[in-house]
Amino acid sequence: MREAIDTVLAHLDRYADTLWGHAFRLPDEAGGGIRLVDRTHNILEGRFGSAKQGVRRRTGRKNLAWDLEHLPAAAMLATNLEYSDHVSVLCGSLENLPATFARLDADQAEERRQRPPGTEQPQEKYLPLPIASSALPREDRPIVRSARLQACIAAAARSRAPRVTLSAS
Repeated sequence: MREAIDTVLAHLDRYADTLWGHAFRLPDEAGGGIRLVDRTHNILEGRFGSAKQGVRRRTGRKNLAWDLEHLPAAAMLATNLEYSDHVSVLCGSLENLPATFARLDADQAEERRQRPPGTEQPQEKYLPLPIASSALPREDRPIVRSARLQACIAAAARSRAPRVTLSAS
């Protein structure tokens, strides 16, 4: 038994700096104190797993690729409404949630009305780029899978580069 305890203590001495989260001292302007940051992203992975489980429960499908691709980005944020501290920061209480969003929409609409024509905000001018992943974006699939593109690729593969002869001068 003593040997097992000594082994655990030796590992703690050797790896203690990397076993737990990292401590950061915040400046006084940011509230001061010390904050611990998780060493891994297991909590985020767990939230994603819960979200997948919810989608699977709603759809009954095993393969969730299509469902997750078409899930709005804000859907993951909706789970924050389960936590009272998030709700209190956002709108005070769930009863105030509709009024808070209505006020936000009204404020944004008023800002757009007061701007001179042709001076749109950058986020209105450009659409955000999709997050890159290993899966082919759904918008590109018809193009990549088209017979025309495959014929172009096959023709390029069969062609040879032109021969260039260099003359000695």
